[in-house]
Amino acid sequence: MFGFRSRSRLSRSTAALRLGIAALLVLAFSVGLAPAAQARASHDNEGHHHARYYLALGASFAFGYQKAKLNAELAAGTYNPASFNTGYVDDFAHRLADDDSHLQTVNYSCPAETTQSFINGGCPFHLSGLSLHNDYPTTTSQLSVAVAFLNSHPHQVRTITISLTDLAGNALSALYFGTCQGQTPARPQDLACLVAALPAFFAQTQAGADQILTALQAASPSSQILVLQEFDPLMLALPQSVAPFQQMNAILATVATAHGVVLADGITPFTPANLCTLTAVCTPPLYDIHPTDAGYLVLAQALWAAYDD
Repeated sequence: MFGFRSRSRLSRSTAALRLGIAALLVLAFSVGLAPAAQARASHDNEGHHHARYYLALGASFAFGYQKAKLNAELAAGTYNPASFNTGYVDDFAHRLADDDSHLQTVNYSCPAETTQSFINGGCPFHLSGLSLHNDYPTTTSQLSVAVAFLNSHPHQVRTITISLTDLAGNALSALYFGTCQGQTPARPQDLACLVAALPAFFAQTQAGADQILTALQAASPSSQILVLQEFDPLMLALPQSVAPFQQMNAILATVATAHGVVLADGITPFTPANLCTLTAVCTPPLYDIHPTDAGYLVLAQALWAAYDD
């Protein structure tokens, strides 16, 4: 019995000694690490502090365009890009602001912009003298002004959104209703012309998307790029547009995936059953293909679902 008690006391004393030494080691180790830990925390906070911009790029969908609103403002002489504030960029920016109230949105989008005009300049809306949300010289392309902004704000742009569908879709529309316009009301499109023109269009679409994403990533490797894919607004009015539109979106998705950027699904939520609610395409007299406020919110939700904070 006595011998057991003696070993117990010794064991307790040894344990206490070991605990005391361990505590001193932990304290010393913590003191040694404190400056490094503080430096890491300071660096992390500094990086977060500088990421103060959301850059939005694209065409009319990114602009928040609605034809009836534009017509009313032009007729009244009150056009102001700031009044187009119910688009998906605005809705998405509001969600981002919930995480960072200091985040600033820069929106260079231009209605009627195509892939080629995005790269080379010449957006019709801008050339007509109408200002943009964040305006720049009409001789400057949207891509070059975006790259210039990214270069002048290193590590400060947290998120970039761009709808390559919007840009390529405008080019496809020009093909349908311009280059391959039919000669009679019964044949609004020259299908033979379209069949012949689509391979070159798809090749140009792929090359343009690759050039755009390459330039954006080179200018700001730290930014998260979200590519918003969009629905075919003519799925009801022009069923023959569905197949080439889907092929166009598939090509753009392949390019985006190759660049490792995030795809946001703005296609699936829009169906023949809800298209007349989420867009104004069924509403006379304008039959505007652009989303209603509800439709723009759905696109913003697609971006939010894909966003990785």
